[in-house]
Amino acid sequence: QRERERGERISLLVSGVRVFLFVYVLGERRQDSFMENFLGAQRENVFNEVAVMIYVFDAEHKDEDAKDMNYFRMCCESIAAKSPQARVFCLIHKMDLVPERQRAAVFKEKQAAVLRAGHALTGQIECFATSIWDETLYKAWSAVVCALV
Repeated sequence: QRERERGERISLLVSGVRVFLFVYVLGERRQDSFMENFLGAQRENVFNEVAVMIYVFDAEHKDEDAKDMNYFRMCCESIAAKSPQARVFCLIHKMDLVPERQRAAVFKEKQAAVLRAGHALTGQIECFATSIWDETLYKAWSAVVCALV
């Protein structure tokens, strides 16, 4: 069963397991109000009995980091309260757009920010540097599937 809401969130119900995928699209003004509503009015229902949350960050955009991290922090706090056993997978995506010599530093910096923002779920967050142009995305999704099995 798939449920789509404005294209920003995909909720999957697979054999009774709830998986949430959040993709914050930069430059979409309407998404701010969606996220605020989603994390406010719908918070009580959305985060119950979640097994896995997948959150995608854009590797190359630094101008939206504070907003991204705030939304991520709010999601982690909700997961900690409603589904404390859930695993969280963060994809630092579009790493191919970061100059090769800077990739390791950019990933390390983003990962540290993610872990700080997700402090409510210490030990339950795993980050992956991903790109559609190599095996990294497959590796990340394989880890998600293994967590569900």
